[in-house]
Amino acid sequence: SSEAELGRPAPDRLVDGLVAWGDGPSVRDRRAAVRAAGADEVALIPLTAEGLHADLGTLERLAPPW
Repeated sequence: SSEAELGRPAPDRLVDGLVAWGDGPSVRDRRAAVRAAGADEVALIPLTAEGLHADLGTLERLAPPW
């Protein structure tokens, strides 16, 4: 990768393949699909709508009901 490539935004298709977007049920469904496809672990880093920092409230809402 060149410096120019690293400075460009990632293609939407790549981001959509790596990031779960949307409301709680959508994110839970995406996580389940990734696990069903063979992932042993799925990391969730919830961000605010602006994508600036972690959003603890969202993480609490997505946590499994232990």
